[in-house]
Amino acid sequence: MKRILISFFLLVSIIAICVGCSKAGQGEYALTIDGDKISIGEYKMYLNEQKKSFEAEGGEDIWDADFDGVSAEKVAKENAINSIVLVKAAVKQAKELGISLDEAEMELVGEESQKIYDNYTDEEKAEIGLEYDEIYNIIEENHIQQKVFEFVTDGLEISPSEMESYIEDYYKENLMSYRRVWAKFVHKANDEAGQKEMAEIQAALWNGDGFDNVVNGASEVELVSGMFSDEILEKLFSYNEGDITEKIEVNNNSYIFYITRVDDSKKDELKSSLEESYTLQKKQEIYNTQNKSWTASTQIEKNIEVWDSIEIIK
Repeated sequence: MKRILISFFLLVSIIAICVGCSKAGQGEYALTIDGDKISIGEYKMYLNEQKKSFEAEGGEDIWDADFDGVSAEKVAKENAINSIVLVKAAVKQAKELGISLDEAEMELVGEESQKIYDNYTDEEKAEIGLEYDEIYNIIEENHIQQKVFEFVTDGLEISPSEMESYIEDYYKENLMSYRRVWAKFVHKANDEAGQKEMAEIQAALWNGDGFDNVVNGASEVELVSGMFSDEILEKLFSYNEGDITEKIEVNNNSYIFYITRVDDSKKDELKSSLEESYTLQKKQEIYNTQNKSWTASTQIEKNIEVWDSIEIIK
């Protein structure tokens, strides 16, 4: 069965490079969840995944930003706790639901764990204080969470009309993700002479004269990212083949475009991935709702001295 949730640790990484290392000994811990100690190494694995997620969305400069007065680093550290809480809650529920990993799944856990462990140097292993058994436990718990996710969301059915509506809305709002557009255009400076010429061209086009008759020698070009601002391109991509645009202002110039060709052939290629994406979205909503009830009374306590010593290296 295809795994729906993305495993946190299949992308093998050297955590010691990404997350500042605490000077605390191996026996210390970062926090407790319902009385269970979460080691420094385990916490750092989740924090490292948050680091990658933040930088994927906002680039390396994301750490200079804040969210409603809270630093990006602090948000990432709190998100890492939330991720651990969700996994621990799923593991607890798995026991009550009679969910466990079979032999093949346990073998996969071992392979993933060994792959991660082998990518550390001895110095890094000592500095982080993360043993193989701990990596194995983290990977095992993530696989269990996946099975709980599948169990909770197994009965989801999305009506054809709902799916069709979602896909059509996506197509309308994301034309540039699949559409290719070619056009001819004329432009004039926004000075008095240029505006007079543009007004004459516009009047002739409104009168029904063909673009090629009014604008001699205009070449057909494909409209691509970087040619104009995204705002203007999005507007141009909304036109259909044969359309002539209104006058569009661009950097002290006026443009009129004649849309010569539109290629929507990639539209159908997106359909299966959109169906999968929307299904995952709805399943995640169901799972999140269930998790709220599972984690409502969770007690979290930070080991403040250790917690404060853990930093994300920008």
